[in-house]
Amino acid sequence: MHVKVLNEDHEWARNLVDMSSPNSGLESRNLKDTVVNIIAKKHCIKQLCIEVEPRLQSKEVPENEGQRTDFWMSDPYFVRKWLPRAGATLQHLCIVDYGKQAIMRRSSVLKIISENCKLVKTLDLRNMYIDTSDCGVMTSMVSMTLRCVKVTVGTLDDMNTIMPNLQTLALLGVFGVEKGNLKFKNMKVLCLGLSTPAENVLMDLPSLEKLELKMQCPQDLRIVAPQLKYFAFNMKVPEESKVQVCCGDTTKVHATKDLPGGLLELLYGASSFGTFALRLERNRSNCKTLYVDIPCMALKEDGTFFTVSKDVSLNLPCFENLHNFEHP
Repeated sequence: MHVKVLNEDHEWARNLVDMSSPNSGLESRNLKDTVVNIIAKKHCIKQLCIEVEPRLQSKEVPENEGQRTDFWMSDPYFVRKWLPRAGATLQHLCIVDYGKQAIMRRSSVLKIISENCKLVKTLDLRNMYIDTSDCGVMTSMVSMTLRCVKVTVGTLDDMNTIMPNLQTLALLGVFGVEKGNLKFKNMKVLCLGLSTPAENVLMDLPSLEKLELKMQCPQDLRIVAPQLKYFAFNMKVPEESKVQVCCGDTTKVHATKDLPGGLLELLYGASSFGTFALRLERNRSNCKTLYVDIPCMALKEDGTFFTVSKDVSLNLPCFENLHNFEHP
């Protein structure tokens, strides 16, 4: 089931509110109540997506209309109106919020989901501010995606308890993480895209096979992933940062910028190639596919194009002896 909030819905609500007066006989339509009524008429919902369309996402709302045309889809009061009715059978849930209104308003939507959706397997939350504290355990959850989301400080640590059986985790454009540990015994795929630099991020993922790092580099990043086969390393590493991707015991001391030697595919997109030769040498016997992404664009804070970089490194690595690699 897919419920889409259109730009036309917003314009209709705005115009009707403007025309409403005590004597006009017109009443403002509450879009949230409409959504509640639509969901209430359905039974045994297994898949549900509530989405604010992209055209409305890019639209600014005048301050004087903020409360009159409230399209905040992760509003806890609103979510509690419809989720308890649908939650018992839900297995897949996606909520794409109106970021212009939602990103600065903290929501307990994850807590409400944990209380009402015991069978949910996949969860996709976008364009909102999520509080991960006081959530119940979601043992059925195997896949979680957070995109363009602000989170509370302890989110990474909270996830270990809330979703112990996660197999896939994608954090894309996530703000607010300062530090944390990720320890999931069943996780196989991890995409980590933190938009603000954290102090330290430590991960112990014994089953991890695919890893993508495309983010602001933490001051201390340590990943233990002995089964890692596919690795995309795409971030600038400042001199003061310490990055370790290890395939050994977490109690052992590992060299800075170490890398496991069992990779089948490597994508290297960092701005410095200082450690590229070591990464390549460690994996020559197994790695079949190699991608090299040379950053040449400077982006704005929102991720859009700004200009062509003037300081692109010309000290490219030596590509000799790459006959074992496939052409992408």
